[in-house]
Amino acid sequence: MSREQILNTLRSSLASRRTWLEHEAGRAPHTPPAYVLPPADDLATQFAEELGKLEGRVYLVSDDEDALEQIGTLLDERNATQINTWDLDAIGLPGLGELLQQRGITLLQGNIQGDERKPRLQNLEPAPVCISGADLAIAESGTLLLRHGAGRP
Repeated sequence: MSREQILNTLRSSLASRRTWLEHEAGRAPHTPPAYVLPPADDLATQFAEELGKLEGRVYLVSDDEDALEQIGTLLDERNATQINTWDLDAIGLPGLGELLQQRGITLLQGNIQGDERKPRLQNLEPAPVCISGADLAIAESGTLLLRHGAGRP
């Protein structure tokens, strides 16, 4: 079934059930369940705190320039000469390609499929740094959403 057929089926189903869906939505309680944290005034700080509870590290930066500086620091700390990364265009950080090129960093191909998968994955193991983007960050739980796709293995 094509994408358009799927979307048309969903649209048709929603249209035919709209009254029932609105009724059901009106019956649902509108108070958040006990496990839902109230949003903090500063969502970036809330995200950092929640990810920290999961032993993740967050480096809050104010702009692209600060992000590049932080990446450079992390590369230096790990003596990185090669990294695993998405296609740089998929990350969307202006200047990242130039930073990596200036430092002589080798970009490893992370999109590995087929019979050679296992040995090629083992070749990625020594890379001390992986750089990707993120599509969504959920402050309440310290969760990142990364969609797989072209240039985003």
